[in-house]
Amino acid sequence: MNRNYIHDIKPTSRTQKQREAFHREHEIRMKKLGLNKREPDDYEEERVRTPRGGGSSGRGVWYVAGLTIIILVFALTFVFAGATVYVTPREGTVELSGPIVAEKEPRTGLAFEMLSTEDSRSTSVTAGEKTMVEKRAMGTVRLFNNNGSAEQRLLIDTRLEAPNGYIYKTKKPVIIPGQKTVNGKLVPGSVEVEVYADEAGDVYNINKTTFKIVGFRGSPKYNNFYGETVTEIQGGFKGESYDISEEELKKETDILKSELSASLLEKAKAEVPSEFILYDKATTISFDEPTIGTADESGMVEVKQTGTLNAVIFKESDLTKSLVSKVIADTAENSVTIPNIRELNIELDKASVISDPETMTTIKIVIDDKIRVVWDINDVEIKDALAGVKKRDFESKMIQYKNIESAELSLKPFWKNTLPDKPSAIKIINNFTENAI
Repeated sequence: MNRNYIHDIKPTSRTQKQREAFHREHEIRMKKLGLNKREPDDYEEERVRTPRGGGSSGRGVWYVAGLTIIILVFALTFVFAGATVYVTPREGTVELSGPIVAEKEPRTGLAFEMLSTEDSRSTSVTAGEKTMVEKRAMGTVRLFNNNGSAEQRLLIDTRLEAPNGYIYKTKKPVIIPGQKTVNGKLVPGSVEVEVYADEAGDVYNINKTTFKIVGFRGSPKYNNFYGETVTEIQGGFKGESYDISEEELKKETDILKSELSASLLEKAKAEVPSEFILYDKATTISFDEPTIGTADESGMVEVKQTGTLNAVIFKESDLTKSLVSKVIADTAENSVTIPNIRELNIELDKASVISDPETMTTIKIVIDDKIRVVWDINDVEIKDALAGVKKRDFESKMIQYKNIESAELSLKPFWKNTLPDKPSAIKIINNFTENAI
């Protein structure tokens, strides 16, 4: 069966007549009410003519917003107003060479201080056959002088006696300083020295003890000079043990000394106060005799090497002043900096030997390098001088400073012609950069 869609259904003649009658009656009613006098376009035209509520007030909002932005920008120019001065300090390079004498307690000239540090390294070595071995105990002793202000010289192999009667000897000649006053109190002078046992054997091994100087027995000095152990006195042995050949011992100790040299230098640098400078070549390293232990059941022997580094250190400000005085006549009026001062080639004079850091009063160093001198800038002084100055007078003000090579001014806002009255509103930027020579 074929389906009929709604658009296929045609009204009957009766239905069509009813529809036409309904439309005629509707048009008559509309005319009576007066609603069919305007065309549809009239409605659209009226809608176009009708204002959309406050057109002029919308433009007013934009005027206020624009004025607010202008006021804000104007205010910000005053908030960020100020002056920036870019200065390039005067600088120069000078070649400097020759010796410089430094003193422990200088009245004038360069001062120095001493820094000492100690370290040890050990290794295990395969020993040879068992043989009869004799070793003397060794250690370090501090000797005291309580006999007045005069120093006392002691020869090498000066005999020291422990309370148990055992004798130990000094390994080198020393000078014991006299008494001195510290904080209003008289204290004895002192010096450290390495000692070794008079004979081989473990009976000479001691941890802590005191000593008298045998040579002073029977004189007043016997009670006024004395010694105390700084380290244990150990290593004494007499009997059958594994031994190490001289060649093997030298080979191993040379390696230990090389390692110690590097570690001692690093250790010393870590201990240097920040305001002081330590130069690698202004140091000396001394090594004790290697300590050889007793072989274990496997025939392994421990070899221990101890070293001491003594370094001459300088306060950076003192060294700067000393070096500058050699190239600038009036250092009082010329405050300068040496940017490369920590990299200079400075070393101990070959004739200078650090035998005992505590007794050294003078030292000679040698410099052979170029020093870069940069004049210092006093920010506070410049700010005070420029406060309230006219822009046109800036150059004439800055030309008065002999320590400044050049200067540039930047003012904000750009239309200002006078620097701020307050020095705090002026910023000084130093253009100096530490470039390599």
